[in-house]
Amino acid sequence: MGTRSVASAAETYLLGLFASPKSNMLSMSERMLEADHQVLHHMLSDSEWDFDGLVSETSLRSTRSSAE
Repeated sequence: MGTRSVASAAETYLLGLFASPKSNMLSMSERMLEADHQVLHHMLSDSEWDFDGLVSETSLRSTRSSAE
């Protein structure tokens, strides 16, 4: 993906986790028309992840959701 944002592929991947009975990229790409197996694989394999940022953002969003 190079300089492109991985946000779209990440969103598709997360939605696919919930939509597919098997949590693998091939199964997700078969069930979700917008999913591309190779794009998802590349996103997971080659993207840089900010683990601490991901955990912090997830915690913040969870706290906001539970407060509503």
